Amino acid sequence: MAVTRCSGYTAEFDRVTREEWSSLLRLFDDATIIQTWDFPESVCPGQQVSRLVLRRGEEVVALAQARIVATPLIARGIAYVAWGPLWRRQGRAPSLEIFDAALAALQNEFVERRKLLLRISPNIVGSEFPEARRMLAERGFSKARQAGDYRTIMIDISVPLPEVRGNLERTRRQHLANAERTALEVRQGTALDYYEKFKTVYRAHLSRKGLLTDVDIGRWEKLQETLPEIEKPQILVACDRGEAVGAFVVSCLGGTSFPIAVAATEAGLKANASPLLYWRALEWLKGEGCRTYDMGGIDPEGNPGGYQFKKGFGGKDVTFIGTFEECRNALSRGVVSLSEPMYTLAKRLARVRKSRLFSRGEGG
Repeated sequence: MAVTRCSGYTAEFDRVTREEWSSLLRLFDDATIIQTWDFPESVCPGQQVSRLVLRRGEEVVALAQARIVATPLIARGIAYVAWGPLWRRQGRAPSLEIFDAALAALQNEFVERRKLLLRISPNIVGSEFPEARRMLAERGFSKARQAGDYRTIMIDISVPLPEVRGNLERTRRQHLANAERTALEVRQGTALDYYEKFKTVYRAHLSRKGLLTDVDIGRWEKLQETLPEIEKPQILVACDRGEAVGAFVVSCLGGTSFPIAVAATEAGLKANASPLLYWRALEWLKGEGCRTYDMGGIDPEGNPGGYQFKKGFGGKDVTFIGTFEECRNALSRGVVSLSEPMYTLAKRLARVRKSRLFSRGEGG
């Protein structure tokens, strides 16, 4: 546990309890499920975790949760802050000074004191805060070459719902209206029986498309089970005469939704289950106080069909500032440079094995 003071800020590492962290998380507009206490243990087991609480006087102004992978004995490796630091308090004007102070605190702890490679992926849309890139560069961060930028469609849901619906492309409005006239029933909740329905639809979705994925839905199921009720993602299931034909899992902790997965069976595809689920999720998110609806990432070249579907909801095409890293220790740099290609190779081999099982009907 460490406490450091600099330029009017106090940085506290690993002094907060689970309950305190959960309460603090809900104060931030840029919070996501990635920064919840239970996420690392459930979705990324085997990694160490370190948490920053940054104060200005008595007020908490920033948070960050770092996942650490380091070699035994010499303790060299990487500290990764995903979708952080959190620095935008709800109901207050964003201050990039706080973002910069959080960067300084993370550098002091992980780069200087622990001598690790520090990698961060801020939850920042590039067009909203272009100065953030300059601040990162001035602090010595460089763009991580192996990480692509997150690009997505963002929908403003702070306006009235009729206006949001009016912004949908004509085809998308027709598909939604057709789905609303069918026998589809949308049920939603956070209990594990909803997650079981999602898993059934998700596996059928992968089989229908002939897709393989590195996503371990079992780990996400564990997260669904362990999170406090107020932090659990909402699971929406579209049913046709009692049979689940579509499912959507979405989280809302801050001002922007965090989409986790959407899937549909062949029957769900024909019944336009996906547009209906997206719309019902949007209605729920707005009711929860969410102001921006993230459609879940786009790749116009690699997945043009998915891009056109999401573009039809009339949102704004945005790109986040990306992933940055800094390291002043040659040993940590070497450990990461050697281990990451090995990890990538292991994933490829696992994918090949899974593909063979899938082709024999043993996968999924």
